[in-house]
Amino acid sequence: MTTIPAQDLEQYGEIIDRLVTTPIGRSRGNLFQPMKIVNMYDAARAKFGRPLCLMAAEMIHERVKPGDNVLILTGSYHPLHFPVGEMDGPPGGASLALSLSTGLGVQPFFANEPPLVKLMEEACKAVGLLPMPYDQAIQRDHTAVVVSFPITDHEESKRAAQELLDTYNFSCVLTSERLGRNRQGRYHSAGGTERETQDRCKVDHIVDLARERGILTVGVGDGGNEIGFGSIFEETRKIVNWGEECRCPCNDGIVSIVETDALIVAATSNWGVAGLEAALAMLTGNQDMMHDRDTEQRVLHRLADMGCADGATLMTTPTCDGTPESASLDIVDLLKGTVGQAFRTFNRRF
Repeated sequence: MTTIPAQDLEQYGEIIDRLVTTPIGRSRGNLFQPMKIVNMYDAARAKFGRPLCLMAAEMIHERVKPGDNVLILTGSYHPLHFPVGEMDGPPGGASLALSLSTGLGVQPFFANEPPLVKLMEEACKAVGLLPMPYDQAIQRDHTAVVVSFPITDHEESKRAAQELLDTYNFSCVLTSERLGRNRQGRYHSAGGTERETQDRCKVDHIVDLARERGILTVGVGDGGNEIGFGSIFEETRKIVNWGEECRCPCNDGIVSIVETDALIVAATSNWGVAGLEAALAMLTGNQDMMHDRDTEQRVLHRLADMGCADGATLMTTPTCDGTPESASLDIVDLLKGTVGQAFRTFNRRF
């Protein structure tokens, strides 16, 4: 299998990060901060000192083995605004599950609010994975396990997190576009409002417990209010709108306190996950670990048809955070092409 020299990998890591942090097609409005992604990315780079997608991929490649159970936490639920879910998160989570299943031989898991279980099952089917109960899934290739996590208070959520980790012994927990609590234990939108703490499952306690147990954790986000941004908490509070003072009674800002071992900052979380896939494809020499344009389009349309909503427009379209569908497809194309180019050699005679 062809391998890429370490010094070249580092350069390709820079290219991947640049692609996924470019806010292509971002609409203007009260959520528009042209330099937010760049500034948060710079803060994360200053902390970790490496290309973010490549660093996370190296950790996964080193720590995750064939046959391992890997948990992916994604999906944003709100009983009024996102009763079926949000378009940023689940498409990337499903494509990442496909990548890890086919490329590393792991068993992918999802844990979601009960109303989002069907959404994640359909996302998995759209990328080619069959959702099955665990005892059946481990006997068949190309499967995913989707379990419900209770919507309850913080203490009960901690107990549920312990039971989940005890039962399945995950080697890695990855999160994408999954809200993390602030210092007051509340969850917020990027617009500074509380995201009905009582109506969501508090999966950030899974991440906290995983870190206590030495399980690898990776967070992907774009707003500062997601799991992982506790790793650059003070910096993010100064960068994002409503970072230091939110619009809800807690008045303590939207930034999540929940840390992860690696953090990927991207223009949308789906694109950050795609960047992780691209880096894994380069590390392993398996180009199929980076999904293609057709897969991206299929999962976007499947979820939009179910009623999954764009997080910026609230329309049930195959779009992500107000960007056109073509932006997501083109980012995947560019990442797929970058992976392919990494394994090509040109030697000019002049």
